[in-house]
Amino acid sequence: ILLANRALIKMLGYSSFDELALRNLEHDGFEPTYERKEYISQIESQGEVHNLEARWLRHDGNVIVAKESAKAIRDSNGKTLYYDGTVEDITERKIAEEKVMQLSRAVEQSPASILITDLEGNIEYCNVKVSEVTGYSLEELLGKSSNILSSGETTEEEYKILWQTISSGNEWNGTFHNKRKNGDLYWDYAQISPIKDESGMFSH
Repeated sequence: ILLANRALIKMLGYSSFDELALRNLEHDGFEPTYERKEYISQIESQGEVHNLEARWLRHDGNVIVAKESAKAIRDSNGKTLYYDGTVEDITERKIAEEKVMQLSRAVEQSPASILITDLEGNIEYCNVKVSEVTGYSLEELLGKSSNILSSGETTEEEYKILWQTISSGNEWNGTFHNKRKNGDLYWDYAQISPIKDESGMFSH
C-alpha cells in the first residue's frame, strides 16, 4: 500500500497509515473465498475495473463488502507499476438487499395468497398462490381491481366496515365468498392491513 486516505484507514479498522502499510492486501487482505484473481485478470487485460464487489478483511478479522474501481498505472513499456483506485464500503447496503431478497422469497413461496393493492383497490402485486387459487394468471390480475375476484355477495355495508377499519389504521379480518376465473365460488378468510410510507401516510 503506497497511499491511503483517512477514510480507507478507518474503513479497515487501523489507527494510522503506517499500521495499514505493514499489511500486504494481496496476501491477507481479502476474505478467503473471494477470488482476487478476477480483479487482477480484469484490470490487467482491460486496464481498469469499475464497481467490482470484493470481500475485504478488516484489522479485527471482520469481513466487509467493498465496491472497487481502479486502473492500472503503467510505464512507457506497458509494465504495470501500481493500481490506483477507490474503495467504497457497501456492507450495510448488501445486508439490506439480502433482507429484501429473503422477504421477497418468503412472500413468493408463502402458502397463503398475498395481494397488495393501491388505495383504490387495484392490484399491484400478487404472489403465485393467488394465481393457483383463483385460476387467473399474474398478468391477468396485475392492474385489475380486486373486485375481479368478487362474487357479488358482499354487501355495501360490509365493504363500508372493511374500509373504515383499514382507513383508521387497523387490520380487518373476515371472510369473502369469492369467484374463480372459471366461475366456481370459494371461501376466503382474509386479513387486510394498511401499509404506510415513510411519512406515515397510507400508500397501499
